[in-house]
Amino acid sequence: MRKKTQKLFVLIAGLVSITLAGGCKEGNLSNTKRVRLIAAEKVQLKQDLVQCHKEIEEQKKLFAKFEQEKKDSEGRLEDALIDMSTTNFQDAEKIKKLEEENNNLKAQIESLKKQLQDLKPKIEDQNSVK
Repeated sequence: MRKKTQKLFVLIAGLVSITLAGGCKEGNLSNTKRVRLIAAEKVQLKQDLVQCHKEIEEQKKLFAKFEQEKKDSEGRLEDALIDMSTTNFQDAEKIKKLEEENNNLKAQIESLKKQLQDLKPKIEDQNSVK
């Protein structure tokens, strides 16, 4: 009976060992899968990070281009305002000169009308003498 008990004990010990060894391998497989998943995720995150850096650089370039266009537009606007101001000032001077000329011509017309009225009696006198 001792031999049967020893055989049984060895058999149970063997089964327990096999079960434990199998369980450990299963745990190792689970850990291996987990490590692989984490490694794959890490690689993906690195790729995403590289892509984000590329997008940031592209946005920086676009922003710099926008800033330059803004400065150029402001410069053109300033030049246009200066041109408009100069033109308006010149136009105002022309208007002032034309108004002065118009007033002078009105004065000359009034003077000529007065001279004509002064000459009318003389002309009528000369016509009546004839």
